[in-house]
Amino acid sequence: MRNKKGQFQKGHGVPSNWRKAVGLVGKETSKNPETIKKRAKTLKEKYRKGLIVHSSLRLKGKTYKEIYGDRGKEEAIKRGKSIKKFYDINGRKLIYRDKHVGTEYVIWRTAVFTRDNWTCQTCHARGYLEAHHIKSWGNYPLLRLEIDNGVSLCKNCHSLANKEQRKYEKI
Repeated sequence: MRNKKGQFQKGHGVPSNWRKAVGLVGKETSKNPETIKKRAKTLKEKYRKGLIVHSSLRLKGKTYKEIYGDRGKEEAIKRGKSIKKFYDINGRKLIYRDKHVGTEYVIWRTAVFTRDNWTCQTCHARGYLEAHHIKSWGNYPLLRLEIDNGVSLCKNCHSLANKEQRKYEKI
């Protein structure tokens, strides 16, 4: 029991029906290693025989129609709407979701890396590189694929550059 401040009151223990509330009534809750091994063995046998299917495998590879029956089409539409809603809430446009997949972008990225001799332009490290837009992708759509608008950066330098860029774009 709690007081007005939300603190537990002294002397009020766990209610007597807590096992029923949690769903442990009638179940064996022994911590004896032998009974635990016995339970595990019976579960393994049931899995092997196919009497129990693991929850992650029940729906794997099934279509919405197989899962929901007649409501399959409605569920698919609902899930599609939820993805669009996610992108709208976070301020991203659905049309830009796959912006770094097209062949033009890959050609631009490779050209930027080749021009910069495959090195980070701030710390001069070699290895994993990311192409950074000097003038941001969203605010300057005409400069998206201009080679002069790109620079090769390592992952750490790229995250720092993006933070700086966001700070200056807010001003």
